[in-house]
Amino acid sequence: SKTCTAMVISYLNCVPSKTCTAMVISYLNCVPSKTCTAMVISYLNCVPSKTCTAMVISYLNCVPSKTCTAMVISYLNCVPFKTCTAMVISYLNCVPSKTCTAMVISYLNCVPFKTCTAMVISYLNCVPSKTCTAMVISYLNCVPSKTCTAMVISYLNCVPSKTCTAMVISYLNCVPSKTCTA
Repeated sequence: SKTCTAMVISYLNCVPSKTCTAMVISYLNCVPSKTCTAMVISYLNCVPSKTCTAMVISYLNCVPSKTCTAMVISYLNCVPFKTCTAMVISYLNCVPSKTCTAMVISYLNCVPFKTCTAMVISYLNCVPSKTCTAMVISYLNCVPSKTCTAMVISYLNCVPSKTCTAMVISYLNCVPSKTCTA
């Protein structure tokens, strides 16, 4: 339906559309959704589109949503877009929303955008809202924008609203914008 120089689908020790030990879809010099030099989708010990022990989507020199040298989405012991033990989205030398050298979003034992045991968003040498050398938002045992056991926002050498060498906002056992223990 689109132009591909080569497309390979490999199944190893499996029943296609059922349980597969390994399934790899490779696109070389083609347009799967947009232009990609290489796109690989790997499933290990899983039922595609259901529970996967590991699922990796890699884009090399392509435009998945914008321009990325490499984009990797990894799911470990999870149901994609549902409950995940670990979910990592990594952008290297790309523009996820703006220009970032590296952006990592990690979810541990959580339902993305709902209750998370740990959620970390890291920006290195990028412009998340403004220019930051490093910005980290961490949520531990909390419901973001609700009650948090610990929430830390750190800015190093950046302009969050004005010029800051370092700005740290920490909430411990509190409800942000309400009563805080610390």
